Amino acid sequence: MKRTSFFLRLFVGNLLLVAVIIALGGGVSYHYLNENYQRKTQQHQWHMLDLARNHLERRWPLAPEAIEQYAKQFEPDTEYRLTIIDLDGRVLGESDADTPAARMVNHKTPDRPEVLAAIDGHPGQDRRESDTLGVWYRYLALPVNVGDRPVAIVRLAMPIRAIAEEGDFIPGALFWGAASTIVAAVVLGLMVSWLWYRPLRLITEAARRLASGNLTQRPNVRGSAELEDLSTALNEMRLTVSNQLDLITAQRENLQTILANLGDGVIALDHDGHIVFMNHAARELLAPDEGNPTGRHFQAIVRVAEAVDVFGEMVAGAESVERQLDIDLRGRRFTLHMQSSIVAQHKTSDIWMVLVVRDVTDIARTGAMKAEFVANASHELRTPLATLRGVVDSFVDADATDSPETLAKYVDMLDRNVSRLENMTNDLLDLHAVEGSDLRTASEEIPLGAIVLRAQSQFGPRAREKSVRLNVNSSDEEFILHADRKLLELIVQNLLDNAIKFTPEGGTVNFEISPAGGEVVIRVEDSGCGISPEDQRKVFDRFFQANASRTGDSRMRGTGLGLAIVRHASDRLGASVELQSAIGQGTTVTLRIPAPAAEPAEPTG
Repeated sequence: MKRTSFFLRLFVGNLLLVAVIIALGGGVSYHYLNENYQRKTQQHQWHMLDLARNHLERRWPLAPEAIEQYAKQFEPDTEYRLTIIDLDGRVLGESDADTPAARMVNHKTPDRPEVLAAIDGHPGQDRRESDTLGVWYRYLALPVNVGDRPVAIVRLAMPIRAIAEEGDFIPGALFWGAASTIVAAVVLGLMVSWLWYRPLRLITEAARRLASGNLTQRPNVRGSAELEDLSTALNEMRLTVSNQLDLITAQRENLQTILANLGDGVIALDHDGHIVFMNHAARELLAPDEGNPTGRHFQAIVRVAEAVDVFGEMVAGAESVERQLDIDLRGRRFTLHMQSSIVAQHKTSDIWMVLVVRDVTDIARTGAMKAEFVANASHELRTPLATLRGVVDSFVDADATDSPETLAKYVDMLDRNVSRLENMTNDLLDLHAVEGSDLRTASEEIPLGAIVLRAQSQFGPRAREKSVRLNVNSSDEEFILHADRKLLELIVQNLLDNAIKFTPEGGTVNFEISPAGGEVVIRVEDSGCGISPEDQRKVFDRFFQANASRTGDSRMRGTGLGLAIVRHASDRLGASVELQSAIGQGTTVTLRIPAPAAEPAEPTG
């Protein structure tokens, strides 16, 4: 009887408590729910409007038919009204109107402030009665931007209703009353059973988190020894799985980082030819204009026919293919070495084939340059060596009857060709020095006056010997140039040597070195034979000699290496070289050396 009486008192007390809660909370609940309902509907309306704007921005520009079709298909089962408007107020699409968009009135009017705000690039909103449907609507509008420029307006409208208007108010009130009663009963039930069911519920939730992959929360259960042991075992399993996943993730990220930063291109394909992985180097070499290649077919990404042929051979059954490809890409000629191999025969593996692409353009070009250099050097050496062999044979066959004039002629031929070989050897050594990757440039303070003095002392006698007038000057001899002295002297030496060598008697060679606007400009101008336009593109190549320079005394012929030395030495100095020439009018070579923070030299006592 006592248990029953206690139960009844507890039951009646709970009923009174629930009644008081319902009576006091009913009005507050309705007001709160209505405000919350309006806020949620407005947030949802903003969200839907933002989705529509993002959809249009990703696909803009769209044809008028596509815009109107998209508006008609927007949320067809709801009361939302989507309107797409251009910046002039003209309706491009309307989701809930029988009249075509093109025949609707212009929306750039003062009674539509949300449209005007969006045209100005700001979110806009307004509440008013719709002229079209006669219902009070909330209007929200956003600009559709392409880059930083608005191109259109998207507006979303929905009817404004109180929560009580969503259905019969009295059934709703009864529903909330019943729900409140149920909640109160559930709370009372939980208060009774909390002690028994809470530990088991916590363990169940921890196990579900582990099953879903959430390894961050530790199960913490207090209760009997058995429940605590189970909680400890779950936590140990969580730590073990977490450590293993962290290790796998770190290894995967390390592998992705290594492959992404490889200089060689790497492409992994599945059994259907779809790209599983393609690093940056491979995209630059084979698909520079494509977006994210993952999941797309190899032939849809790679447009290089030779690479597609390699893929076709692998699909046809080849285990591995190795090929060197010559392709034109972005206006340049590339030489690629491609190697492909099958890495997994069974289809359970994600990766079936791997292709490795290496850019060997520089290697191939170096090989071709080496072969060309050897051929040119052999050709240039053959003539003086053949001459020397002929003179030596003549000396062997000579007898006492040969005149001194004949012997002097032989000696002169030996002298000329030995000088030519000597000049060629020196030029080859200089060219090797300026081309060598191990050459270290040393910046020194060089007064321009020192360069002028060296040019006069070194080439003045040679010019007078040939009856060529040499003019050497500088507008500021005290200006300090910070550069490598050896490279600068090589440039000056070869430019003046060429100018004097190919200027006839009575001609003029002008040498000027002066600062000009953050640069030091070296200009060598001669009145020599000149270079034809078709030869001007080749004069900086090794062993190239214009036709005009191949005639005459072999002492005065060049080795074809002087301007090649000038070009490589200029590259070392970060300078630019320009050549202007005309047949019979002479040649001008201009060198511009960067000279930031140059300062005048301090006067010496």
